[in-house]
Amino acid sequence: MESTFEQFENSNQTPQRTDNLKILCILSFIMCGLMILMGFYNIYQMQPEIMQQKIEQLREVYPEMADKMENQMLLMQDDLYTKLSPYLSIVYYVISLFGVILMWNLKRIGFYIYAIAEILPYFGFVFAPKGSFENMGGGMVTG
Repeated sequence: MESTFEQFENSNQTPQRTDNLKILCILSFIMCGLMILMGFYNIYQMQPEIMQQKIEQLREVYPEMADKMENQMLLMQDDLYTKLSPYLSIVYYVISLFGVILMWNLKRIGFYIYAIAEILPYFGFVFAPKGSFENMGGGMVTG
């Protein structure tokens, strides 16, 4: 007895995109596009000159917080993971976008690429050096 997929492959019908696949792909196109743009914006914002300008603006209002931010900025400049994370996030979303394009074209491998690209960022949490996430802003507000 043939499975449904084998019957479909053996028939002469052209495959049709389901509504769920259309919705997933359209929302993923939008999300990937926005996140890629946000990634470039984050790279711009993490430039030392830009960060220093923001610290100086904050110093006028709340000098203690500005000092803490300046210390965090110095720690971030020494941490390799913090420097690479904006670039890595762009790579993850480009891979995800590639998977979505393949899914839109009804290629099964696209789903696997998309799923892997969505899971990859979480490995950064596992393999990041201890203290990297405090440098990303978590330790800035605490006392």
